[in-house]
Amino acid sequence: MKPSKQTTNKVAKKTPVAKTAPAASKATPERNEKVETKTALVENSNGKQAEKAKVSNGVNVDAPQKKTSKQPVTMVAVKADVGFGNALFIRGQGLGLTWDRGLPLNCVDSSTWIWSAQNVNGKAEFKLLINDQIWSKGENLRVTPGEKIEIAPAF
Repeated sequence: MKPSKQTTNKVAKKTPVAKTAPAASKATPERNEKVETKTALVENSNGKQAEKAKVSNGVNVDAPQKKTSKQPVTMVAVKADVGFGNALFIRGQGLGLTWDRGLPLNCVDSSTWIWSAQNVNGKAEFKLLINDQIWSKGENLRVTPGEKIEIAPAF
């Protein structure tokens, strides 16, 4: 059999190819991982293309990074069985509390209640109430920002 078309054998140069890692969100590239870095034109306020920005894997590497500051969470965990249909409230001063009206605690199970506050400053003094009417016995309790306490009040 004769071939219908005449073919020519060409020898292609072999060049090393960088391996790329599977698609994943990584902050820094690993060894043998291809990182795509481009230079992009950026428009200034006049609408003209004025400056260049380095872009690596779709992220502007010249842009300032946002700092995420985690605010301390203040938490009061209360161990008390207040009975079916009743709820616990907290009143006080500081951390967003007031003595005039209570804030409800979150019930996580039949005898555990949680109150938490975030992004607040200063100490707090507080008392617990059943249904925002029956005060807990004893002295006022205290908590500082970022502190996590567990209490078992008496009513």
